[in-house]
Amino acid sequence: MGKDFLLTVVRPDRMKIFQHLFGKHSIRIESMIPIAGHTPEGLKEFYKVDPEELTPEVRARWIEAVAKKFQQPEEDVSEVPQETGYVIDSEGCIATLMNPQRWG
Repeated sequence: MGKDFLLTVVRPDRMKIFQHLFGKHSIRIESMIPIAGHTPEGLKEFYKVDPEELTPEVRARWIEAVAKKFQQPEEDVSEVPQETGYVIDSEGCIATLMNPQRWG
């Protein structure tokens, strides 16, 4: 299903982060409908990353980046995606339906 949904970062400051994490500015997501989640910064909307995007290298960079951002031990951060999946803050992103004929 994730092959039909693409998330592209359009905000320049986030592009740099995406480039570091994924090596590109667009990734496949599980759905075009964001989910709500609580963060230290308040309630936000997120997109779930398609698991096929998550190579071991991407996972390692992701855990390192999140641990640094929220000043948490990497061991604690690495447990969270097991529960929730890997999510991307929807701010500064555009979700695109790649094969609309399959969903009409």
